[in-house]
Amino acid sequence: MVGGKLLLFIGIRIFRASPKDPKIHINNGGMSRSYLTTVFLTLTNPLTIFAFLAVFAALGLGGKLKYLSAAILVAGVFIGSCLWFLYLVRVLYSLKIS
Repeated sequence: MVGGKLLLFIGIRIFRASPKDPKIHINNGGMSRSYLTTVFLTLTNPLTIFAFLAVFAALGLGGKLKYLSAAILVAGVFIGSCLWFLYLVRVLYSLKIS
């Protein structure tokens, strides 16, 4: 409840704030910095970690996998996530430019 009220308060405060000057240039570091920031935020998000643990447990992958199979599974999830974030950052970056 408290978290929802806090988010509502922040949203209303941002909505009522006066807009910034659009002529101010913000140096965002480009697409690579956006990508690395997104990956870092995802890796440090506990909800993401628990979601992957829950999916692996629901699929019954707890004790049945050998080390090589587990490494291939983790590498596949990691590569898939990296490709997804690369695609996501690229699309959003192209929308920002146009």
